[in-house]
Amino acid sequence: MISWCQIQASLSNSCEQDTARNQQPSSDQSEKLDKLILVIEKLMSRYDSLEQKLQSKCDVSATVQLDKCITCLEEKIQKYENETMK
Repeated sequence: MISWCQIQASLSNSCEQDTARNQQPSSDQSEKLDKLILVIEKLMSRYDSLEQKLQSKCDVSATVQLDKCITCLEEKIQKYENETMK
């Protein structure tokens, strides 16, 4: 999983390399880079939010196990009711 710090560090390194190559990035390039960073920040924020929501969700295996237990209990109740009606 890539953390926000890793992405930010990568972008920072990329900016430093561009600056070293070109001495001064053009205004247009800076604006594009700023917009790209803003989009990435928004995506990471959405990703973090989604990840937090998923952590609070139930595990599928736990749900399957509960379903089996409920089915077993229903069968036992049905069997008990059938025996007591006789």
